[in-house]
Amino acid sequence: MTARLSATLLPPLPSAATIRPGDEPVMVQVPQGGSVREGSSEVSLHVEEAGSYRIDARSPDADHDAELQLIRDGALLQSDADAGDGTDARIVRALEPGDYRVRVHDYANRSGTLLVQAVPE
Repeated sequence: MTARLSATLLPPLPSAATIRPGDEPVMVQVPQGGSVREGSSEVSLHVEEAGSYRIDARSPDADHDAELQLIRDGALLQSDADAGDGTDARIVRALEPGDYRVRVHDYANRSGTLLVQAVPE
């Protein structure tokens, strides 16, 4: 048996907002989709100083099960579904200065609003 595999790096999604650690949470509209990518929105994250940061994604009305992914230069660094309170997503990790993408979506790929925030730990 011979198997062939090919992969295509998809371009980043358009940024719905830009956040910096310590900013107030931003409201992000996530679309309904048939897949995680189709049901996702992305936020640009700019980090100026190396350190430990917490990135949260949560539903303001608890109607959605938030999930998030942290991406840099097209590579997935970390993902989370429920490390925050209840069904909130949370990533805590050391980050170097630079630009990152935070992709958020509802677990069931439903449309809705999610709050996204990054804070120094």
